[in-house]
Amino acid sequence: DISSLACVATVSFNHIAMSGDGKYYKLSSELRGHEQDVRAVCALSNGMVATGSRDNSVRVWDPADPKSCTVLHGHQHFVGSLVSLFPTVSHPTRLFASGGYDNVINVWDAGACSGASDTPILTLIGHEKPVVSLSVTPDGHIISGSWDSTARVWIDGECVDVLKGHEAAIWAVLGMPDGSILTASADRTIKVWRQTNPDSPSSPRECVATLQRHTDVVRGLAVLPGVGFVSCANDGLVLVWSASGEPLMELSGHTAYVYSVAVVEGVGIVSCGEDRSVRVWVDGQQKQSLPHANVVWSVAALPNRDVVSGSSDGIARIWSADPERYANELVLQNYEAELASSQQQAVSSIGALQMDKLAGPEALLVPGKRDGESKVVKQGNKAEAYQWSAADQKWIDLGEVVDSATNSQKGVLEGKEYDQIFDIDINDGAKYKIGYNKGDNPYQVAQDFIWKNDLSQEFLEQIAQFIFKNAQEPVVLGAAPAAAPYVDPLTGGGAYRTGSGSTSSRSNNSNNNNNNNNSNSNNNNNNAPKRDPFNPFIAGSGAYLSEAARQEMAARGGAPVQSSSTS
Repeated sequence: DISSLACVATVSFNHIAMSGDGKYYKLSSELRGHEQDVRAVCALSNGMVATGSRDNSVRVWDPADPKSCTVLHGHQHFVGSLVSLFPTVSHPTRLFASGGYDNVINVWDAGACSGASDTPILTLIGHEKPVVSLSVTPDGHIISGSWDSTARVWIDGECVDVLKGHEAAIWAVLGMPDGSILTASADRTIKVWRQTNPDSPSSPRECVATLQRHTDVVRGLAVLPGVGFVSCANDGLVLVWSASGEPLMELSGHTAYVYSVAVVEGVGIVSCGEDRSVRVWVDGQQKQSLPHANVVWSVAALPNRDVVSGSSDGIARIWSADPERYANELVLQNYEAELASSQQQAVSSIGALQMDKLAGPEALLVPGKRDGESKVVKQGNKAEAYQWSAADQKWIDLGEVVDSATNSQKGVLEGKEYDQIFDIDINDGAKYKIGYNKGDNPYQVAQDFIWKNDLSQEFLEQIAQFIFKNAQEPVVLGAAPAAAPYVDPLTGGGAYRTGSGSTSSRSNNSNNNNNNNNSNSNNNNNNAPKRDPFNPFIAGSGAYLSEAARQEMAARGGAPVQSSSTS
């Protein structure tokens, strides 16, 4: 039982408990400049911070001057991974590497930080699909992990080892202090690799152990000094492991996929995910939750114990427990306003409210019991949602809670009012919104949406049927004929989504009962595409896609293409 080992783990890493007076993290600065999601963040050895984005660029920032940065355009597709590097004899000025959805790895030197060069000193080619994870061995060799289900080891620009064994995409790689390599995959396992001849840097590695504890896609790995390592996964858990691969502790608190994990020296563990938060863990307990307005893709620790997070709103944020580095009041107010605005939709409907049973504003005089605790109170004839901030020791107003029975479901998107607005989540992590007005032709709405966002025509029928189903529209005369009842090809439910293992759609339409699907009938059809149990976002969910759609998605940096013979 993993819980019985908790006391062992706590004793083992007491040395990383919160130091000093245990001050809480608060926003320090915002790194604004990327045009799309910040998918990767990294602390560099020269004190700078690197960020990688879906806008195909890498940016290098000075935390002391967050309003300026150096932009590097070395990738032709999304940048999904970064790693800090130390100099070598052959490359004495190298500083970091970036991995992209263009399947390549670029190595950058110190000149990139100053803007003196926009050209990588090395480009590593070998992977057949997106490079989504990078690490480094103790002797400085680059490790890469890819959706092609392999990890590679590189020395001076040459691939010297290919690690094969996973049955699905590799989402994380990690170089351990003892020279071994860890790989984490969508097949829900972590593999341990060791060299057959440790005295030869280029000797091949073999898998010596396969660790199975997570129940969903394993997304992140980090070294935990003096203990072993930490992992996180789509099952919502953060696990602490010994160096020998024994599970020591389970950290539970995230409410959705956990995408990234890091260790802050002298503090503890930090993790982030789909639930739009960064969690701070100390001695096996959640110390703090740092709310974000959007999904948090990546988190990293800085040498001064600050933390940097990268979010789907295109902003990287630096958080500090040092009051001298807290952001000024204006930045904090803007952050809280953005946070409240984003969370108001999330709390806008909680079912039939019983106003007479809600506590009044006097309930806000009682401090929260834990960071992130929420409550709904009656303010006049309105219900307001609040969340406790341990850092500020106050309740933060998240906005009015609207009874779902009276929710108009209207909304404004890009300055235009719509009767309904739906979320469309493409499987590479891109999130879109589509507006619909009663009487519109769903097929025309779907086509305009595809053209606007440069998506594959393969999605036309699926998006149109999604609108038909959720808008409860009759078939429009003259529109393209509807085929079988809509089933999301990525989740088996009613929406494209990466943010939950459930099959229900996310929209501000309260009628989202999308549990009826025809997966079983597809299984009985020998000509139907086979079940894909190792989709990197939704392993085991029973998703169906045509081969053409799979190839299109792979070309756009989406899910790895699985053989149509997979069963």
